[in-house]
Amino acid sequence: VVNVEQLCSDTKSFFLKPEKKMMFKAGQFVMLNLPYKNTFVRRAYSIANVPGGEEIELCLNLVPGGRASEFLFGLKGGEKLEIDGPYGIFVVRPNGRDKVFIATGTGVAPLRSMILELLNGEFKGGITLVFGERTREELLYDGEFRSIADENDNFEYVPTLSGADEGWKGEKGYVQKVMGKYISKPQDCDFYICGMKEMVNEVKEQLVLSGAAEERIYTEKFG
Repeated sequence: VVNVEQLCSDTKSFFLKPEKKMMFKAGQFVMLNLPYKNTFVRRAYSIANVPGGEEIELCLNLVPGGRASEFLFGLKGGEKLEIDGPYGIFVVRPNGRDKVFIATGTGVAPLRSMILELLNGEFKGGITLVFGERTREELLYDGEFRSIADENDNFEYVPTLSGADEGWKGEKGYVQKVMGKYISKPQDCDFYICGMKEMVNEVKEQLVLSGAAEERIYTEKFG
């Protein structure tokens, strides 16, 4: 464990440096084997940073009573963990179609990896991220996404809050309600959705009804 950073009140980023450089694809996850009493628990966590570096970043929230997250939230840096991977087929498909990313909570982690990889590469199509949270304080990587949008004409960042205060000037409501305003030609796009399974299922159903091709909707569900 190289470093631990607090992202918001209940979410941290954990920066890990594997003994051997881990070759992964943007969107994949790793498994952590974490000690618990006289045994261990095994948990999957998506990688939040782009491939190619010496470290991997895992972004996760504290689950009260959670065997894994309570252990991880006690780490300060310098500890050693047992990790294996990468795993998963939730990765960007190489084509020129516009990409729409839809996430809530820590579901934004693998999408961040994908978006950064696309922008660092030769992709010239449109990239849209619709990211839902309850409050502004909980919008993970908000400042980073705003900066990326300012620097890249082909990236649009749409944060939306279900519990917005009076000072919030952006979109309000769940991603299911907001996303349609930012998808002009769903039949021409690839979609990547990540978050709690209820949200993922609802978003996918709405996209299909709007004309999106089901085979171009890629999902990763939590919980």
